[in-house]
Amino acid sequence: MQLLGQRRVDEAVSACLAFSKAYPNSNDALLLLGKARQMQGRFEDMLGLIETALRREPRNVGLQLQFAGACQFCGRHDRALAQLAKVERSARNDAGLLQQVAQLYLNAGKYADAHRCYRRAARLDGKNPQYLNNLALSFIFLGELRQAEEVYGMVIARAPDHYDAWHNRSTLRKQTANDNHIPQLEEALGKLPPDNAGKPRCVTRSPRSTRTWARTNGVFTI
Repeated sequence: MQLLGQRRVDEAVSACLAFSKAYPNSNDALLLLGKARQMQGRFEDMLGLIETALRREPRNVGLQLQFAGACQFCGRHDRALAQLAKVERSARNDAGLLQQVAQLYLNAGKYADAHRCYRRAARLDGKNPQYLNNLALSFIFLGELRQAEEVYGMVIARAPDHYDAWHNRSTLRKQTANDNHIPQLEEALGKLPPDNAGKPRCVTRSPRSTRTWARTNGVFTI
């Protein structure tokens, strides 16, 4: 792993081959070699090594996800989607696993499938702001902007310092003088602790005052 981290790929391959020869039944050796092959650009070799590891441990969910990702990497999208469908069916009440499956669906451009997984995860653990944030993102991919705005509101209610949610929600529609998020922003900012200099902390990256920033042209920009 140290050699891979240092990108000394050829040396890493030699070490992985020696490791695999010494421990022929070790999936760790196969997966390390697979990572090295990926770094060499030998993607089909990488896929073959992960597939061999999966045949040894067909119920290993981590390997199933790795195999799906490797298939995507090699352009074997049908195989990737078939594997993801199996993992999704087996996820049951595992919200974390559904998040991982959803991400791979997103990588494949399967936004409806990703949304389905994110929705299931949010129903299983509705208190997790990141799960809700991902659900809101999936609504955006589907063009359901009002639903996305509502879910971002849920994220903010659970995690008022989730600045990505504040920002993303503000970009979903034009902020006008009569229809905007400024009062909610000002209320949230008033609750933030001061920074080390004793000044109120601000969510923007601009030296301008928060009020000026928020009202500029009726839109929010960060």
